Amino acid sequence: MTFLILAGGSGKRLFPLSRDKFPKQFLSLTGENSLLGETLLRTREEPFLLIGNQASLHLLRKEVKKMKADKRGEVIAEPFGRNTAPAILLGLSRIPDNDIVAVIPSDHFIKETEKFWKTLQDAVELARAGYITTLGVTPERPETGYGYIKKGAPLSRGFKVGAFKEKPDAETAEKYLQEGNTLWNSGMFVFEKRAMVEEIRALHPDLYRFYIAVKGASPEDWKEIYKKAPDISIDYAVMEKTEKAAVVEGDFGWTDIGSWEALKRFLAPEEGNAALKTELYSMDSHDNLVITRDKSVGLIGVRETAVIDTGDFLLVGDLRRSQDVKELASLVQERDPGTAEAHKDEVRPWGSFTSLDEETGFKVKKIVVSSGERLSLQYHHQRDEDWIIVRGEGLMTLGSRTFPVKAGDHVHIPREETHTIEGVTETVFIEVQRGEYLGEDDIVRLEDRYGRT
Repeated sequence: MTFLILAGGSGKRLFPLSRDKFPKQFLSLTGENSLLGETLLRTREEPFLLIGNQASLHLLRKEVKKMKADKRGEVIAEPFGRNTAPAILLGLSRIPDNDIVAVIPSDHFIKETEKFWKTLQDAVELARAGYITTLGVTPERPETGYGYIKKGAPLSRGFKVGAFKEKPDAETAEKYLQEGNTLWNSGMFVFEKRAMVEEIRALHPDLYRFYIAVKGASPEDWKEIYKKAPDISIDYAVMEKTEKAAVVEGDFGWTDIGSWEALKRFLAPEEGNAALKTELYSMDSHDNLVITRDKSVGLIGVRETAVIDTGDFLLVGDLRRSQDVKELASLVQERDPGTAEAHKDEVRPWGSFTSLDEETGFKVKKIVVSSGERLSLQYHHQRDEDWIIVRGEGLMTLGSRTFPVKAGDHVHIPREETHTIEGVTETVFIEVQRGEYLGEDDIVRLEDRYGRT
């Protein structure tokens, strides 16, 4: 069995913790590992394909290496997003026809792995019988944030799908729970590759043409092919139309952690408060979620409220309206695209940087270059820079000169001058930019080991 892990989502309902350049799957919300890290562990020793996007490719590779999974899997980047159907077909183009494939999200949490694998094996048996099988989850409560699957005729290991149901209102969700014949739709699928491709060919010819094109193309040609790809989910393209849809029922402690309300429920299922990275002082306050950056917080008489502080953005909102956070993120995107895109602490392939201060004419950053990593050889048209090395040792290139630098050294970089630095050890320096324009797009890369030229 090959796991096809979808990691191209943006997780906007967990804004401001989740950003375009550091989305939900990279967050550590359930323990020390990120959600993606937990997903990789859950696949055990099975082979996998991890499908993401170009912007997060370096993060995906870093996470795979951290979890010691790089020997059994491959990371693939879509040129840009076109929903789940093209992403899945891109992955299938690299998998043998007779393989069993399990499609799973990268950013969900499963508490009971053994029960998950038992449910997965039931799905595999149905897949071998020709079914395209989805994993349904036994509902615990009336939930308006999930889609539902109605059970149809019984099969040896599960059921035919009676119907797929959209996210319901509260009254309908309560009705589903009382009737007892509907399951939460987990967004996980198991099938034989050949069976899925045949259904695509029969049900969506445009998607099949996309599959044939991408299967015979090199990654350099994917961008042009993707421009013609239908923007459609696998649910709409196949699952809601096929006669081969089946569902197996599982109860393995699943949550998609798709909202602040869901995270609060996961961290503190009862009426208590939930806090991450926070010293919380509470008086007559219940059912709240508080996440800060190592900051103490006091609550007095507060109920069902999310307080999320990332340093550059503070969200305070009604937990019962957690689904509206996506709309708020879109509003921020319109008015302040930089904040919507990235944290002040931004991870890069070579290390990370933190924006410390910015005013008209200057910007100050703290830059960390990991040992053995290297910034691109670059220059700037519209700014000078001064670097002050504060920790570690590096190898600096400035114009035609290459020389060692260490803590206490100062390097002036005139505009138009080529420069780079490699970390001999982890190298930390303060960068002061000066000029009329200080945008991140004023970087001309001449050489880059991470493929960004």
